[in-house]
Amino acid sequence: MKSFITILVSVCKGTAIFPSLLHAPLVRAIVHLFLMSILSASIIALAHYKDVNDKIEVASKNLTDNFGALIFDEDGVLTDKQFNKPFAFDLFPGFRVDAFPKSSEIKSSVIYDAVAENGIVYSPTFIFMWARTNNEIVVPAWFCRRKNSDKYFDKSFTRDEFESFLKECRSGKGRFFFNSIASMDYLDMINTQPNKDRKVVFGDLGNSILAQYMFFTFILNMFAVMFNSLWYCLLFIGIFIIMNRRLFGKIPFKAFFTMSIYVGFPAIIVATLFPALDLPYFGYETIYYIGFLSYLFPVLGVVQRSIHTPKKTLV
Repeated sequence: MKSFITILVSVCKGTAIFPSLLHAPLVRAIVHLFLMSILSASIIALAHYKDVNDKIEVASKNLTDNFGALIFDEDGVLTDKQFNKPFAFDLFPGFRVDAFPKSSEIKSSVIYDAVAENGIVYSPTFIFMWARTNNEIVVPAWFCRRKNSDKYFDKSFTRDEFESFLKECRSGKGRFFFNSIASMDYLDMINTQPNKDRKVVFGDLGNSILAQYMFFTFILNMFAVMFNSLWYCLLFIGIFIIMNRRLFGKIPFKAFFTMSIYVGFPAIIVATLFPALDLPYFGYETIYYIGFLSYLFPVLGVVQRSIHTPKKTLV
């Protein structure tokens, strides 16, 4: 029985191994695909580590320079550094932070006239994120909620609606807070944490965000690679069943499925480079599709020629 690395090298070197892979167990092929997905997802995540880490370090420094740290209190989310006038700064290019003291009035023009496409509005009594979509402002559901409520919202505001939204925030009818900061719920923190544990240092928060980003990037890409591969295998098996029933009368479905999984391995390697290196024009799925299809036809030719030859030794 050949190892994952041996088979990976063999399928990338040429088509000679594929007649024998027809006799390989399907379960083992799926396990090898899982290992291939882990490899691909790891490469993509690690390739973006430095860039993401640099951005988080810049953001943490900007937040520390302007706010010091966040202090959670019954009166709201306070900052180490006190300020009496509104101010704004770029967290990183394209992402703006607007800070307002508790008594300050907030106008929608502050955000509508900003160059940035995304940002955060901070006041001791409310915090929310926003994003610009055409001529509207969107407040994402997954970043905010009303205090003392489990209801989340995701709403696009026109300029007048956003003005009303800001007035509601200022009136105290809708005190908006981050649902999660450093994996700790705001309300639970106020009720259960001693005073010394209510302080969040941006450097520590940045490390937590980086770890979560790397983890979710890895998990999402791993499942995407798995799903993408299995989908195209089943799709082209269905197409070939319709187009060439004589061939499928001689090759069992499991054998063809197993072979198709291994056909996609070289395509996975090439396709992984595009998101990992941020290459332009094409995404992972397009490159995988082209690579899979380009390799499948030569492999089918080799397999068809070997059908009437004696069976190879089990891999």
